[in-house]
Parts: sequence; C-alpha cells; structure tokens
Amino acid sequence: MLYDSQIPQKVVTKIQEALDPRATFGISGGEKIKSIDGYQKIVSWLLQKTATSKDRLIVLGGGSLIDLGGFVASTYHRGMKLELIPSTLLAMVDASIGGKNGINIDGIKNVVGTIYQPSAIFICPGLLDSFSKEELLYSVPEMVKHALLDSESHFHAIEEHFKKGNWTDLIERSARFKSALVHNTSEKRDLLNLGHTIGHAIEGVLGPSCSHGSAVFAGLLGEIGLGVHLGLTNPEVLKRLEKLPLYSIFPDLRSISFDELFEKMVRDKKSINGKVGVVFIKDIGSPIGVRFVDRSALEYAWGVCQMRSVQMRSVNGYQNRS
Repeated sequence: MLYDSQIPQKVVTKIQEALDPRATFGISGGEKIKSIDGYQKIVSWLLQKTATSKDRLIVLGGGSLIDLGGFVASTYHRGMKLELIPSTLLAMVDASIGGKNGINIDGIKNVVGTIYQPSAIFICPGLLDSFSKEELLYSVPEMVKHALLDSESHFHAIEEHFKKGNWTDLIERSARFKSALVHNTSEKRDLLNLGHTIGHAIEGVLGPSCSHGSAVFAGLLGEIGLGVHLGLTNPEVLKRLEKLPLYSIFPDLRSISFDELFEKMVRDKKSINGKVGVVFIKDIGSPIGVRFVDRSALEYAWGVCQMRSVQMRSVNGYQNRS
C-alpha cells in the first residue's frame, strides 16, 4: 500500500487493518512528487518488496499521489492491479476517476503518462473531516467544471451548496458524471479539459505554489470569457460563474507574462501547429467541444483572467494565499 505520509496515522492504521497489505510505503504527496525521482522511489520500493504483476497496488492519497501511483501500476512489470482510496475532495471527484495518470517533466504537466483503469475506487467522504472549509474550496472548481458540462440542475446544486454546505451528494454527482463521460468516446472525454488549457499553463509557470483548483478556476473564467467574446457562449454563464464565492482561492497572476504562459500552452498535448485546443460550451449543460484558437484569442482570454484576478483580490481587501 502506497500512502501519503501527511495523512493522519490513525486513518492509515484503520485502512491497513481493513485491507491487510503485505507492505506499506509512506511518501509525501503534492505536485512535486509527480516526477522521475518520485517514480523511481516507488519502483525501487516495489522491487525491494519483490512485488510482481500479480500483486495489487493500493494508493491512499490525493490527486498527485494517485496520478503517480497509477503510472507506476500501469508500467511496473507492464501492469499490476490498482486500487484507489482518494483522501481529498479533488481526488474523489476527479483524479481517481477515468484512469488518467502521469508525471511532470520540465514544468509540463502529465507529459508522460498512460490511461490505466483501477479495478476499484473507494470513496469515503469521512476522510474529509480533517480539512477546513477553506481547504475544501480548492477542490470545488473541478466540480464546477463537471456541472457546467452536465446540466442546469447540477450547476444550481453547486450554487445551493454554498448556502447548505452538504458535500456528500455533490461528490456522488460529480463522480458519476465523470465516470459516465470517460467511458464514452474520446471526443466526449476531451470535454473534461474545459478550463485546463489556461489552468495547466498557469500551474506550469507558477509551479507548486499554485494549487490545481486555483489554476482551473482562473482557466474556467478565462476560457468561458473567451467563448463569450467569440459569440459561442451565453454571457449569463460567465456572470453566474463569477458569482460563485470562490474569490478567496483565485491565484495571484501578477508575476506571469503572456509570453511564458503561451509557451506552456503550445507545448501542451492539446496544441497542433501553433494553435491551441480550448473546450467551449454554448450554455450550461450544452458543450460544443474543442476548437483550436490562435495566440490573439488566448491573449484575450488571459486578459479576462488578469482582470478577474485584480477584481477578486480586492474583494473585502482579500490577500490571496494560493
């Protein structure tokens, strides 16, 4: 069993007692672990424990460790059984579902990876009890993305959540939506990149100081804003997105130039011949799909992000901590 060493030991112990793994390995999670070095450490541990392709690798952790653990499982002895226990909200609704995994190289996210389905995913909302409300907010943008793609009723449920605060129903709804989508066609699966063209580029420039959720929220605003500008998206979508009380997680974008951001985007797997793929939606629950846009369009989207960054940082005198 591979687990994030930052998870409370009493939680790890309970899961060990329930699953009785032959060996355990604790390693610090976070985006930094998704590297060649992190991959090698886990493979070396598996070799030390004489693990074979007949063994199962159980991964207990957040999205980064699940990405790395999935990549290890898919490549160690050409594949071993994989079971996932996501320990964060983001991992429960996103990283654990769909089989995507990978590591980052030279600041490019998931540039090396595979698609390898786990044999089981155990989602336990009780694992979120140790997180503060503020910490949970960083996972909400992925749930917002699912709702934007899914339906009006799903997005309304997200809006209502901020009044009621019940996560369980939303976790199940997001997980079921993504699971259904990824088992559809590859074209449908690509819809999950909504907000991620700009989001991944922001992460690539800012590095571990910027959370995935923060970057995706900025990416959603920029890409939905671009859709409105191009006449593809209902302007009401952007207005409702801006009203979500997520300003406290918006990243500080002042240190980023468009040139360095664009460099990350054109090196991403979503780019072709200097143009970059962006997912657009017509309205909530009405996705259009991927359209390839040029530098000037992306520069407009980046302007939307920067403008929202200034506006959101000024709400109640907030000083960002992304």
